[in-house]
Amino acid sequence: MNTVFKTLAIAALGGGLAGGAVIGLGLYDVSARDGHLPGVAWALHATFLNSVHLRANAPEVMPDLTDPDLIALGARHFAGACVICHATPTTQRSATVRRMLPEPPPITEIAMDWSPAELHWIVYNGIKMSGMPAWP
Repeated sequence: MNTVFKTLAIAALGGGLAGGAVIGLGLYDVSARDGHLPGVAWALHATFLNSVHLRANAPEVMPDLTDPDLIALGARHFAGACVICHATPTTQRSATVRRMLPEPPPITEIAMDWSPAELHWIVYNGIKMSGMPAWP
């Protein structure tokens, strides 16, 4: 049993030293020209999805999204703040936006993949290190 604990302690120390070297020496490439390594990309995306699902309001807490005043307000906000990255169903995103990492998805994909409560949470809170700001 003592050997198991020593082995685990040595493995933990080695992992900590390796992680410290990656961070302290800048060994991980954070360039926006290349995506993350597959394992890192998966971990970041899974964390993002699970975080939004966990924190989004229950549907009954959401305002009435069929209210014409809210629809008009949302359309104005989208036209002024969102369209540059997410385009419209009839327009394309710019080449610059398509090179962002992570790439902002087109609005047509967003509408299919997220519930209204999840979209509200994303828009209100933003997403760290993604270019998606928190909107008032």
